Amino acid sequence: MAHLKKPEISDYYCYRSFLNDFFEFKKQNNPNYSYRLFTNKAGLKSSGHLKMVIERQRNLGNKTLPMYLNALDFTSKKEATLFELLVKYDQSKLIDEKTILFEKILAEKKKHTSSILASNQYMLLSQWYVVATYVLIGIENFTANKESIFKAFQGRLTKFKISQALELLMETGLIKKDGSGYKQVSGSISTPDKIKSMAVNKYHQSMIELSLKSVKEDPVEERNFNGVTIAIGPKNFEMLTKKLNELRKEINEMISNDEEATRVYQVCINLFPLTGEVK
Repeated sequence: MAHLKKPEISDYYCYRSFLNDFFEFKKQNNPNYSYRLFTNKAGLKSSGHLKMVIERQRNLGNKTLPMYLNALDFTSKKEATLFELLVKYDQSKLIDEKTILFEKILAEKKKHTSSILASNQYMLLSQWYVVATYVLIGIENFTANKESIFKAFQGRLTKFKISQALELLMETGLIKKDGSGYKQVSGSISTPDKIKSMAVNKYHQSMIELSLKSVKEDPVEERNFNGVTIAIGPKNFEMLTKKLNELRKEINEMISNDEEATRVYQVCINLFPLTGEVK
């Protein structure tokens, strides 16, 4: 059996996984270590409490969370704070609250040197203007410097956010300096699923807000909004979802090499329920 390394809370996005690895590590170093020893140290009466929390049969509440902190071998307040945030994030049911908590988690993780990349990846995927700046830089014959980028966004972005986007794209290796401007670098970054899922939620919310702004401010001849209200069952929902995903990929492949591109557009394809299921 391979020797287990002591788990570091900064390496985790799921507090239950951390608890499981913490227990396995303690067990490896002390064969007599048990769920009862952990709960006794925490001051809990139920010997199976830890096991039930790990297996998602129970959550940690305002009373039990401090008790768990007493039983864990954290050496700093930062570690305890991160554990608390992970608990709240895991158990929250509200997407807006989860987004705020996830951003706090990344901010806390950033204090640990190994987690700066995770924060950058989240910012890259969650902030619409970072993606838009990257696409804008890739337009053929566009002189991509800070001033030209600022003019292209027509007041939608401040110079501060443009600088922020450029710095982030440089740090993640997606663009590089090219004389007095910037140019795209071919390649991609690998992003953990947890970061990707939370970033995408925030990204879509931003795009919905921008869509509303476009309806109010952009001329009809410069935009296209279409929609249809339909009644479908589970099988057709799956079929339609697949078709829409294929359409998105087809559009991307068809347009991605447009040598005559002059501006950046956003194509949104949405399918969402308006009612609950009726039987």
